[in-house]
Amino acid sequence: MKKTAIKLLFLVTSISIVFIALFNIFKPILKANSLIFPFAVHPFDIAKVYPETWNLLKSLYFITSFFSFFILFNKLFNIVYSMFPENISKAKIKDLKPAEGPSLLLGTVSNTPVFISEKGLYQNILITGTIGTGKTSSAMYPFTKQLIDYKSSNSLEKLGMLILDVKGNYFNQVIKFAASANRLKDIICIDLSGNFKYNPLDKPHLSPIVLANRLKTILTIFSPNNSESYWLDKVEQILAESIKFCRLYNNGYVSFSEIHKLIMFPEYYSEKITITKKLFTSRKI
Repeated sequence: MKKTAIKLLFLVTSISIVFIALFNIFKPILKANSLIFPFAVHPFDIAKVYPETWNLLKSLYFITSFFSFFILFNKLFNIVYSMFPENISKAKIKDLKPAEGPSLLLGTVSNTPVFISEKGLYQNILITGTIGTGKTSSAMYPFTKQLIDYKSSNSLEKLGMLILDVKGNYFNQVIKFAASANRLKDIICIDLSGNFKYNPLDKPHLSPIVLANRLKTILTIFSPNNSESYWLDKVEQILAESIKFCRLYNNGYVSFSEIHKLIMFPEYYSEKITITKKLFTSRKI
């Protein structure tokens, strides 16, 4: 309470001093009715020749000076404010942490720790800033390390995460965090040359046209000539029908390899037509 009162007293006193200083400084300027430019080619009194311009200059001078004093005062107040830090004991910090479940320490405000509770971890977090401001090193890396290090009270429950490494350098840092937490065995890396694969077409609950549209979007990005909308729509239709057909004879499973062979090899397509006919006649589909 004493520190808060000191801060409040300093704030009121500083504002009063700044206001009085501004009034005394600007009073002669605001009340002046004459201003001659002696270094001009033809000296003239701007207050009499251009009264509107003179009033505008006085107003601009007052505004810019006021904001200059305000910025200086704000800097001074921050310096004084930092001289009275709020000391929080370890016990108090422990009480501020969510009682149960995992949490994420964001940082401190006036030496008070700020946490995201377990419920908040299921929501979205936006980290914004220009290039080189430390979004990855100051936010993403510490957050990832906290989540990897988490262990429940019985040391059995751990947190799982899906990390999309676009640049390809995040993985190395995750390996270091996992090694320090003894969780290297928990890492599953999905890449083209890895032991684990991901099939984005294995989505039995999505309609074929949705999957085909996604494929068309990807093909459009990598295609050097994608200005013919008619043929792009036809590609989407062919992909959608191929996905439907593949699901019939392949027990609902679709892969890039199957679609490629259906479209590129007529004999393979004919073979699958025969298989599908047998499945229909035997009433298995």
